Amino acid sequence: MVTAILVFLWVIIGIGAASAHMSMLRSAVRCARSQSPTVAKKQITKGLPLRLLLWLPILLFAAHSGLIACVAIIAGSLLARWFVQLRVLYHAQPIAVSSEQGEGHGC
Repeated sequence: MVTAILVFLWVIIGIGAASAHMSMLRSAVRCARSQSPTVAKKQITKGLPLRLLLWLPILLFAAHSGLIACVAIIAGSLLARWFVQLRVLYHAQPIAVSSEQGEGHGC
C-alpha cells in the first residue's frame, strides 16, 4: 500500500515537472515566432539552463529515493507529454502568425 502511494506521488511530481518544463518551452517558442531563425534559436536555447535546473533537484531526489521513484517520475513525464500531444492533436486551432504575435507575452 505504501509503495502504491509513493508511486502515485512520484507520478504526480513527474507530471508537474514535465508540465512546467513544457510550459516554459512553449512561452520561449511563442516569443521566438516572429524572429529570424538564428535569433529564434538563441532565444529558445537561452532558457534551456533554467528548464534543466528545474529538473535537477527533482531527479536527484528521485535517484536518492530509489528505482521505484525513478520509474514513476519517468512515467509521469511521459503521461504529461502524451496529454499535451493529445491536446494538440484534437484541440489545436490554426494559428495565424503575425509580426506582433510575439509581443506582449512577457518576451
